[in-house]
Amino acid sequence: GNQPTTYFVSHWWGEPIADFVACVQQHANDYAIGKQDPKTGDFDGAGAYYWVCAYANNQWELSKYVCADPRESAFQKAIDMARGGLTMIDTGGVVFTRIWCSFETFCLLGRSAGLKQGSPDKFSYDFYTAQTYTCQGMGTDSRIEERAGEGLLYPVERKAVGITDGACKSDGEPPHHFWAKSEREAGFRPE
Repeated sequence: GNQPTTYFVSHWWGEPIADFVACVQQHANDYAIGKQDPKTGDFDGAGAYYWVCAYANNQWELSKYVCADPRESAFQKAIDMARGGLTMIDTGGVVFTRIWCSFETFCLLGRSAGLKQGSPDKFSYDFYTAQTYTCQGMGTDSRIEERAGEGLLYPVERKAVGITDGACKSDGEPPHHFWAKSEREAGFRPE
């Protein structure tokens, strides 16, 4: 049946699960999705539905989800329902050598550019990769919330980094949010 979709996730099945989880977790943290754990500062992602083919489609009956015209597939339907897309870039960049992932990227870019007829809402398309790094951040990290009110930057260790379509909650408020976004994204260096 129909599954609610907030973010469509495009990924190569060969990346380590820990990397996949780190990317989704960082995406939820960057957008401040769900409830925040006061000890870790992480958001739980509650309220957002990440559509992942390995979990959304019955892998034993793929013929139900993939058809002669890929634009009629379950993948395309999920992209059409989503308000955003998320591509996981593995350390080897294998995701860009997989034809189905390339098709998903094509569809996500088209949706992001507003080429999809009848899409009234903004569609964000983000790229994440798993890598540990420390950036200077501001905004929603509760571990140092007392400093965020002062508009100060503070070091934040992350297990993944994303290039996002515009500023996120974790980037803080204008006018400094684009500077914080560029600082957050500076660690994006897939090997």
